[in-house]
Order: sequence, then C-alpha cells, then structure tokens
Amino acid sequence: MLKKYRYIITFSLAFIISDFLSAQTLTPAANAPRTGDVLKKQQTEYVNTSGGGEDQVWNLSGIEIVNSSHKARILAKRDSADTMADTVMTVESRMRRYTLQRGDSLLTVGTENALSLVRYQQPELSLRFPVSYGDSTASIFYGTAAWCERTYSRIYGESRVKADATGTLVTPDGDTLTQVLRIHTRRITGARLLPVGTEPDMRALIDSLPPFTADSARICLAADAARRMVAEEDICQFYATGYRYPVFETRRTVYAQGGVTEEALYYPADEQALLADEENERLRHGILYANGGGKGNSGGGTDTPPSPLSRCDVTVNGSMVTVTYDLTEDASVTGIVSTVSGRLLRQHSQHSAAGTGCQLQIDCTGLRRGQYVFYMKVNSHVTTHTVTLK
Repeated sequence: MLKKYRYIITFSLAFIISDFLSAQTLTPAANAPRTGDVLKKQQTEYVNTSGGGEDQVWNLSGIEIVNSSHKARILAKRDSADTMADTVMTVESRMRRYTLQRGDSLLTVGTENALSLVRYQQPELSLRFPVSYGDSTASIFYGTAAWCERTYSRIYGESRVKADATGTLVTPDGDTLTQVLRIHTRRITGARLLPVGTEPDMRALIDSLPPFTADSARICLAADAARRMVAEEDICQFYATGYRYPVFETRRTVYAQGGVTEEALYYPADEQALLADEENERLRHGILYANGGGKGNSGGGTDTPPSPLSRCDVTVNGSMVTVTYDLTEDASVTGIVSTVSGRLLRQHSQHSAAGTGCQLQIDCTGLRRGQYVFYMKVNSHVTTHTVTLK
C-alpha cells in the first residue's frame, strides 16, 4: 500500500519509551571519548551556571561567540617508550590531555603543553559510568610535573565529581535541548618543588623517598590549603541525551598566586550529529518517538497491523508545513519537525477520522531557513520527508 512513497522508514525500537523521557544517563557506549573524533567547538563569553537541582533552565541565548573556530582532536597515543602509552590523547588549546578508560572508569593520567608535562602516578577519576542525576565520586591523584625541563615538582590533588543538575538548555543559537545533565567537577591541586635540575635527578630523588600515597596527598593538600597555596578549579559540563560530548562547558580556575581564568565552550548538537555515532543516533530517534507519544512498529511482524495511511502529501508555504493525507480507518496522527540530527523542534497531534483530504499543519515560525526532517506518525507507523523552510 505504501510502496509508492519515496521516504518511508519503519523503526524497530527495542527499548522502553519511558527511558527516553527520564533524565540523561551517561554510559561508556554513548559518552566515552572516541579516537578519531574532531570536535568543532566555539568559545563563548564566560557565564556562571551555578544552581543545582532538577528541572533547571539554562538560557544561553544571545551570549557572545568569542572564537567560532576552536577545535579539539581525539587521537590514539601508542608509544611503547612512554609511560602513558595506549591512552587516548585529546588535543585542545595547545594542551594535550591523556585519558584511559579502565572498566567503568574514565581516568585522567596526565597533561602536556609546550612548557609543562604532568604525569599522574595515581590517575584522577574523571567519570565512573553509568552516571545519573545525584551520582558522585571523589578521588585523590598525584604524580610529577616538569616545567621547561628545568623545574620539577611533586603534584597532587583531589577531585570531586557530581551529576548535580538536570533540565533544559537554550543554546547560544536559540535552540532548546531537553534532558540535559550537568556534571560538576571541583578540583584542588597543590605542588611541592623538588631540589633537582634534571628528570633523572628527580626520578632518583623520588625513588629514595618513602612511597607517596593518597594519605600523603591529603596531608600536603591540607597544609597547602591553610597557606592558600592551592589552585581551585570549577568545571561544569552539560550533556544532552543523544550526544556523546558536552554541548556546553565552563571552566573557572583560581590560582594560588591569586590569578583567575575563565573559559566557556559551546559544541553545537548539530555539529555532533555529523559524527558517525550509531549509539547516539539510536538515542536521538528514541527521544523523537517518545515525544511523539509512542514507539515505532516492529518492522513488518505478524502482530503489526497495516498502516491506515494511504496517501500523504507534504507542502511548505513559507514557515507553514501542511500535510494532506487519506486514511482507511480512524487513527491518531502526529506530525514532527526536527533537525537533520533528530532534535525535535515542533510537533502537533490530532485524531483523524477515516476519509480523504485530511489535513495537519505545523507552524515553524522562528526556525532558521534550511533543510529539516518531517515525521508523520500514524498509530505505530512512521514515514519521513525532507522539507525546506524558506
């Protein structure tokens, strides 16, 4: 019956729709960094997003884009002569950050730029999967740091990570993302200068000292904090369901010497959707159908009744999308307009009686010109069409 339509997609959703209506949960499959990804971020003016809890609204519309061509690359680092071998290396802002996924944990094992090299003997626990609202972890980390290959220090710190807020985020572009989970990291670090001038001397000195432990780090941090000689970092990362990387993040650092740096980065969802990422594409489609009020059909199984839709014509007049359709029986009908990445923008539901010339309209006023996807859901059957707003 429906073979004459060019754009027909039926979906088999092997998950519970209500899962997609709940708060975001981070998993290794959907949110661990992947080798080969190139992230096209935008630097924005810094904004304080303080305030935890559920059902928050973070309105970032209209904030200034400072640098629209900021990039991060995720590469594999495999150097058998390097103690940080077989880790994932993220290159961003002339800084290399080395991370290792071990079981359910994402660990930071070191950082490097043109002037400094930090190696953690005890890595920092950055995330422990799965992560849902209210989850928290804490870790002590320590290692060594070299500056300009002339100054060497023992470095140590404590990191506390909490999924402390959920809600809706209005992006700098004015788009709205729901099911957003904020990961809030508070980190303090301290350092003790070592009386050596070369790395071999540093290694020899460390080997001659009693083993450094998590308790040693806590004692040193307490002493440094009393003298106000610690650096304090406050990091907020906003994850939206269906996207691997944070769509927005802020970083504020207060240094022991009193200086302060602030940075904010926006990674548009539409840019992330260009990554070849089947797991997150599946999640985005799940959200789309959950918002549409049901799940897709079972792909032609014997228990699936035929679609009552016998004709479907979609036209666009300016910002108005009009669908004219025929039904062989009474049906629940939902029209959805989404971005090409699957983010729901507009929808309208109605019940239509069997007959010809039925109509459904969706007003897309406010959306930018360009190409979008229109989904027509009739009972459990879905067809899809490409539409262009002018």
